[in-house]
Formats: sequence, structure tokens, C-alpha cells
Amino acid sequence: MHRNSLRTIALKEYVSNITLAYLEASDEERHDGRLWYSTAHAFASGLAAEFNISVDYAAAYIAVLSPQIRWERNCIVAYEFCTGERPSAVLGDGLAKAWRMSTGGLIRDNVRGPKVTAFYHAIASAGARGIVIDRHSLSVALGRDCTLAERSAIGKEHIYDIIAKAYIRAARVLDVPVTVLQATTWLYWRNKEDNAPIE
Repeated sequence: MHRNSLRTIALKEYVSNITLAYLEASDEERHDGRLWYSTAHAFASGLAAEFNISVDYAAAYIAVLSPQIRWERNCIVAYEFCTGERPSAVLGDGLAKAWRMSTGGLIRDNVRGPKVTAFYHAIASAGARGIVIDRHSLSVALGRDCTLAERSAIGKEHIYDIIAKAYIRAARVLDVPVTVLQATTWLYWRNKEDNAPIE
């Protein structure tokens, strides 16, 4: 599917899919979704305390090292980076950004791209701000697995803003904080993907 096709889907369809995913989420997924960003913030606070850095910089390291790795691995590589080890299985660009920040670079100069920036803000604020749209969150909005072309379109041609707006509207419908909605449906979709039968 061409990336511009994401523009042709009605916003109300995205909202409907996001709402349905939240309603289908298990009690455990809703519980974990409510705590997701406060837990991530606590992890960043732990790094900050152990390595004598600010929580903002700890959150920034986590965010720039996050692309294309699972959250569990993200925590490990962020910790490894803070100890001075060279983390494995991390995109070189993210590692370069983390290194620049650790040697005096500013967060605003290195935390770039809508997803990474939103992830940084969500962790640093314990979920008070930042709407994180990655492939799982996009798939939730589409109601199906996103294609590689759709995934690459996130952050381009205002697609990210369209999907984020759908999450905001769905959160109003459900009367839940938007970061809680995003985290809950993200967990729901990831678990659904993990448990899908291998064809």
C-alpha cells in the first residue's frame, strides 16, 4: 500500500480501531498500560541516581537507543551505555546520538524524529506528555498489521500527527489519559502479535 493511502483513511476509522483495541485489552494489559510510563520513568530515575546524570538525560539515552529493539532490550542497552560498555544490537545512529549527549551534547540537538521525541517526553514526564506512535501503535489504528511502506511513512507528510490526533480523540471517548490509552493498546497489539500462530 502506498504511504499516501494512510491519508485517505477516515480519522473516525482510526479512532474506532483504537477504541476497540482498548476495549478488547485484558485487565492485565490495562493495569500495565496505566503504569507503563511511570515504570519507565522510574527506570530512568534509577539510571540517573546510579550514574549521576539527570532524569532527562537518562530518558534521552533510552529514547535514542530505542529504535527497532524491544523495550526489555532497550532497558539493557541503556544500562550498558551508562556503564561505559558498547551496547550490542543497537542502531549506530542512536548510539552516536547517545554518545554525543554523554560528552556534552544537548538533548534538543540529538533527540530527533517524532517517535523518538515523543518517547523521550513520555518517559521524562512519567506519561504526562508525548504520544508515541510506532509500528504497534500504527497497527492498532489501522486495525491490522501495518506494511513496511506504512511504517516508513510515520513522521512523514504529517502522518504521525494524524495518528496522534486519532489517539487523542479515542482517549476523550474512553475518558482515559492518552498516554495510558497508547500504552495499553500497544501492549495489547504486541501481545497479540507475539501469540499469533506461525504460518
